[in-house]
Amino acid sequence: MDFVHLHVHSHYSLLDGVSQIPALVKQVAQHKQRAVALTDHGNLFGAMEFYTKCEEYSKSHPESPIKPILGCEFYVAPKSRFERDKDEKYYHLVLLAKDLTGYKNLLKLSSAGYLEGFYSKPRIDHELLEMHHEGLVALSACLGGEIPSYILSEQTDKLHHTLEWYKELFGKDGFFLELQDQGINEQKIVNRELLKLSQKYQLPLVATNDAHYLSPQDSELQEVMFAIRDKTTLDDPKLQRYPTNQFYLKSTEEMFQIFGEVPESLHNTLLIAEMCTLKLSFNEMHTPIYPLPEGENAHSYLTKLAKQGLINRFGVKNYEDVPEDYRQRLSTELDLIRYMEETKNIGFSNYFLIVRDFVHFAKRHGIWVGPGRGSAAGAILSWVLEITQVDPIRYQLLFERFLNPERVSMPDIDIDFEDSRRDEVKEYIRSKYGYNRTADIITFGMLKSRSTIRDVGRVLGIPLAEVDRIAKLIDPNESLEEAMTHVPELDLLKNGTEIQKKWLAYSIRLDGNLRNLGTHASGLIISDVDLTDVVPLYKDMSTGAISTQYEGSYLEKNGLLKMDILGLANLSIIKDTLDRVWHNHHIRLDIQNVPLDDQEVYAVFSRGETKGIFQFESTGMTEYLKQLRPTCIDDLIAMNALYRPGPMDQIPAYIRRKQGQEAIDCFHENLKPILESTYGIIVYQEQVMQIAQVMAGFSLGKADNVRRIMAKKKPEELDKIRPDWIEGSIKNGYPKELAEKIFEILIPFSSYAFNKSHSAAYAILAYQIAYLKTHYRPEFMASLLTANMSKTEDVQAYCEECTKAGITILPPDINHSRYIFQEIKTDNDRWAIRFGFGAIKGMGEGFALAMEEEREKHGPFTSFENFLERMHTHQEFRRPVVEILLKAGAFDNLLGETRAEKKALYLDQLDWYIDHYQEKTKDKANGIVGLFDELEEHHLPPVSSHKTRILSHQEEFLMEKEVIGFPLSQRFLSHYENQLKHLVWIPDPALSKIPPGITFTIWGYLAEISIRTTQRGKPFASFKLFYGNSSLKFSLFSPEYERFENLLKEGQFVLIRAQYNPGKDNQVYLNIVEMMPLDTVLSNRFTLRSLHLLWEGQSHVIKSSLETLCQWTGQKENHGTIQLIFHILDKDRTSSIQAHPRFGVKFLPELIEKIASLEGLQAFWFV
Repeated sequence: MDFVHLHVHSHYSLLDGVSQIPALVKQVAQHKQRAVALTDHGNLFGAMEFYTKCEEYSKSHPESPIKPILGCEFYVAPKSRFERDKDEKYYHLVLLAKDLTGYKNLLKLSSAGYLEGFYSKPRIDHELLEMHHEGLVALSACLGGEIPSYILSEQTDKLHHTLEWYKELFGKDGFFLELQDQGINEQKIVNRELLKLSQKYQLPLVATNDAHYLSPQDSELQEVMFAIRDKTTLDDPKLQRYPTNQFYLKSTEEMFQIFGEVPESLHNTLLIAEMCTLKLSFNEMHTPIYPLPEGENAHSYLTKLAKQGLINRFGVKNYEDVPEDYRQRLSTELDLIRYMEETKNIGFSNYFLIVRDFVHFAKRHGIWVGPGRGSAAGAILSWVLEITQVDPIRYQLLFERFLNPERVSMPDIDIDFEDSRRDEVKEYIRSKYGYNRTADIITFGMLKSRSTIRDVGRVLGIPLAEVDRIAKLIDPNESLEEAMTHVPELDLLKNGTEIQKKWLAYSIRLDGNLRNLGTHASGLIISDVDLTDVVPLYKDMSTGAISTQYEGSYLEKNGLLKMDILGLANLSIIKDTLDRVWHNHHIRLDIQNVPLDDQEVYAVFSRGETKGIFQFESTGMTEYLKQLRPTCIDDLIAMNALYRPGPMDQIPAYIRRKQGQEAIDCFHENLKPILESTYGIIVYQEQVMQIAQVMAGFSLGKADNVRRIMAKKKPEELDKIRPDWIEGSIKNGYPKELAEKIFEILIPFSSYAFNKSHSAAYAILAYQIAYLKTHYRPEFMASLLTANMSKTEDVQAYCEECTKAGITILPPDINHSRYIFQEIKTDNDRWAIRFGFGAIKGMGEGFALAMEEEREKHGPFTSFENFLERMHTHQEFRRPVVEILLKAGAFDNLLGETRAEKKALYLDQLDWYIDHYQEKTKDKANGIVGLFDELEEHHLPPVSSHKTRILSHQEEFLMEKEVIGFPLSQRFLSHYENQLKHLVWIPDPALSKIPPGITFTIWGYLAEISIRTTQRGKPFASFKLFYGNSSLKFSLFSPEYERFENLLKEGQFVLIRAQYNPGKDNQVYLNIVEMMPLDTVLSNRFTLRSLHLLWEGQSHVIKSSLETLCQWTGQKENHGTIQLIFHILDKDRTSSIQAHPRFGVKFLPELIEKIASLEGLQAFWFV
């Protein structure tokens, strides 16, 4: 008694099927069924995973293999696939591939469904079936099939005509009438007729179960999927539901119980399985052919270009004039490529030519290209062909890390282009190699642990607060089953109420299921043949993008060349900065050739001024750089490699060794050339390879394999290579003990050692950016701000850094701002940056550019009314845009001293003003001119409709924060600054110098407030305090949360007393001692107990200042009860001294000003 399921859906039947492929294969194995077909709706998304998992299972279970049968349940248009008639339904048809011809026809049909026939569903038609039916077995499908539909609708003529057509097309042994019985009345009617039709037309029957899930219990799981898809809840009466819970992968016994009276329908499942003999081969490469000059082959032409490129790099006339080590390296790489092409039939020469071609296209058209990335930067071929800009010999980079004889797959050459023009490069490739031979790559958006908990919780009606609480406990990068091991709340759900048990169980089952489809941002496939000969294609109907139906790894398996055309915003920033430099200074700066030993640039890194510097702007990296004080490009390359999970632990030792505080150990004199540049610390994968070469005598190709084995840390694999290592090292004169020691040392290092080629390329790019920031900061910061206009938090941070650097940020101005940020020279010959309209929330580029154009044509706007009169007819003019500009302060310079009153008027009566000018335009169009139109009074709304009011500082503050994201104008702070300047003065650099455990005082406004709950269900808050040009992060837990909860309002001005302690990862953790509103502070409703003074400098200077201070405090008019506390910084140590009470002082502004002027004083604050 055997049976094979031939109509099965996985989760690739998007938000319909539930079964994931591994679970499906496992269930088939448990049923002891020797084959299974995958027939997802209209697509082949899961075909490769399904085929691979079945093959893997069969390989590990040779006694009970599972044959994969590739198929699809197609949607068939009732007429032509090109017709779009909403009243015409589509039909279902199951097609299975018997052989390679059939598989290729599946590819053609599925592709055509998306590319030609999509209308609600990807549809094919009879014309396509006539073209692509060979090698396929057809099943009449479910109740949605043509034959069942005609039976139920009693369209006898159509029924018989269609039967004859399918029989003629597929043959009487290739078209099967499909029996299904999931307990639906219509199926019984259809099945009776199918039995008769089988006899009449001599067509075979086949039993299927249209399986959409694995067990009857999963039927509600499918309904949960429907509810997620439709964004509704499980109790929605309109929710799509299958009529029974029988659409599951039934056992052989269950299928025999249902169809035992029609044994041939069961036997025919085995017959079809035997007919399907498809065996896919993945040996064929489909690399496109680069068009060559006459008389050249790919390798000879590559050699020619490479040698000329090397001549160009050195600026010499003859190849013989190039340094020998460079000629030798190029020769070695070219020889290796030729060898691999001859022995492994992989077209590496062709590959290099293709990449060089589109990189040169970009450069010819002014599209910026990155200096390189990944291991390709280690190839001198990449450098001489001008694919990369990194000299691999100068930086000791290895070609074998990129390509070696042990490698059998095509290497990756990933290229960065300026992000705004990357699509031009893609379009060039498509046009050159053919639109039918190029495609984007699909991505599958999966339900993931945290989002699954949220989706299922919403569907089941779990309270939102509870869903949010549980979801936040889960790391989004781990599965729910992994989270179960360490999140106790999930265990509570497992043993909780029935609804909680379902919540968890359904979430676990759906975790990892397909939710949506996307397009890979950078991937592009190029083929030497029509892509539909190799893979199926998909078309995104919202964007028109055509992509493969298979994911990236399966494309390479099918022999297709994948190119990553990456977009990098930093390249756009560099290009824009250089354009601004030219405009401002008439300097054409060659950023590729700036000196790499500019100590002013390294000083920027050493001071931690790394905001906007690619790869180096994180808080932790900045702190390490301040400790390291880099002085050369090798330091940046090493830090770029080290600042990652794993190697990060080596950073303190690296810093100590650079500073001469720790001895450098390179293990052996012969390893010194390899490890000297990183002070004896193994940082790079290339170092592991070089050590294996020098000690064990391995080729660099074998050394790369050894590195990979070490990185995986599998004992059985390590045991295989260990003897060769020891034996080779002894043979080369190294003691056995040292060989064993180095082998053990390399194992952990190999797992996190980084690719030096990539690190070097990106460190050089970071240096170039830092060079611009160092020498052309206004231009660079304006470019940086423009590139990040949509990221409010970044804009705020960059504005703060500008202010610290002495570059004023000018607020939005209706007459001076552009869409972009613009650096300008002010009247006092200082640099400033005018805030760009594009960074204001809700401002569209079109209207901003229209304002610029209007100003250029007709001059500046003279008033708010003048602006409305001139702009209200523009097609993108909207009331919300005018409101946004008012709130952003863009009209403030036109409003004069009564700004706060006029702004309130315009905001309150904005509808009247807009209606007024729109009516005025209509009147003019109709030839009506008002007698008083030109009088200013006529521009005022009726008095009866307006109550005069003045916007408060707080209101303006909150408005600006609403539309800009943070308060840009400093006038809101001046109200408090003048009154608090004698109470606290802590410049930003001094803050981190305050000793741990010491209470300090700081004031500002609260923002980015987030209220959440702990794992125990208690509320806590996190927020930022913005002060001066900086901000501090705080968290409030119980009981402090309850004490200060009423102050947690966006924009609330507060004074905070806090203590800070340095924690792990160079982060600063702050504890709040007291928090009070500034109005309370200014009304003097609190007591001052101590005055803290922070000193730093030469001891004799501090001593002199303290003596002066003692003289002042000894004067009777200054003496009081406020105690003096001194904090004196000496290198890395701080001494805190509490002065004798006789030196107590009063709170006297004039005395505080004198104290603040003392030399060596870094900060003061009252507590």
